[in-house]
Amino acid sequence: DDDAPSQYKEFRFTRNVAYAMWRQTVSRKFSYSLQFEFNGRYYNKPFIENDIQAWEIRARVSYRIHKRFKVDLDYSYEDATARGVDTVDEDRLTSDDGDASYLRDLYRFGFTWTTRWAMPVFGSITGSYLFMDYYYPTQKPLFADPYHTGRRDKVTKITVQMNRRINRRVSVYGAFRYSDRIVESPWYGDITLDKDYVQHRYWVGMTYKF
Repeated sequence: DDDAPSQYKEFRFTRNVAYAMWRQTVSRKFSYSLQFEFNGRYYNKPFIENDIQAWEIRARVSYRIHKRFKVDLDYSYEDATARGVDTVDEDRLTSDDGDASYLRDLYRFGFTWTTRWAMPVFGSITGSYLFMDYYYPTQKPLFADPYHTGRRDKVTKITVQMNRRINRRVSVYGAFRYSDRIVESPWYGDITLDKDYVQHRYWVGMTYKF
């Protein structure tokens, strides 16, 4: 009935994360780390087809080019499998639910710059450029799962943070982040209208060492 009132259902999830990390300092200038992570997201009953179990491996190398300038490089690969079904007699390929399984590559460049000339205003600047490339590998036909089949999401985040140390215990900081997501899809519908975004975020904070 087109005249029936819309029914809204609560949408929520529980997230469980476990990880192990290995850090190694090779010298005063060079260090690296390797991280393995499991990320499980489980949704409430009306939306259980969205449940995802993701496995990620992430590597980072840090190099101090100068005593006042350090760079970090990251790469991460994530393989996420979605439930894609909401009844016991279905599988991901034949169900009438979307398959949100994805593969993701992450690339990040970061830096820390101690700025003696700007000490009256701030003591250091940290920044990063992050790019995440998502692929949805579902084998379902386009008309069966137009929201995921053939889709690719490209997410970019650029962050700049200025830090100032007030005394031995107190530091303050202010930051800015630009984010955007561009969705490529063979579906002619309004997926990009729903998913594409540009975001500007500003925040300030303080840290206190006990």
